[in-house]
Amino acid sequence: MHKTLEAISLATFVFQAWITGSALYGAHRLSEKIPIHFDMASHVDGWGSPATLLIFPAITVPFYLLFTLAKKRLLEATSYPVEVTDENRGRLEALYLDLLTWIKAEVVCLFAWIQWDVIAAARLQQLQLSAVALVGGPLVVLLTTVIWYNLAMRRAGRSSSRVS
Repeated sequence: MHKTLEAISLATFVFQAWITGSALYGAHRLSEKIPIHFDMASHVDGWGSPATLLIFPAITVPFYLLFTLAKKRLLEATSYPVEVTDENRGRLEALYLDLLTWIKAEVVCLFAWIQWDVIAAARLQQLQLSAVALVGGPLVVLLTTVIWYNLAMRRAGRSSSRVS
């Protein structure tokens, strides 16, 4: 699963770079004015240059690199929801690394999705995006992932304490 999620993250990152390049320099590049900001109801309340789309990869690149290169450091600096023992350390670390990989994949996909929606809104002259799609859905996915792994770590901590 770990390698699959890494591949999804990388493929999504490449896809994001491709849609950015296509929107800015492709055959069907965007007009001079695109929606760049949406209010809490997901209505357009700000317009700007298509170059603003470069913000999405500019956020994704450091995030992707941080989560790819700093996993071991994050692993050493984390605190677990259970007491770490010699018996459960390996399982807890594996779960934590999986959690980081899931979060990286979800956030990279989120930024690509938002960028895709902004480009689609500009091309179709939509003045509203789906609030559920842009805020609610991704928030639920990220929170569910964190809660699921927190519970899995708690189970791993309890099962190793019963074995002793």
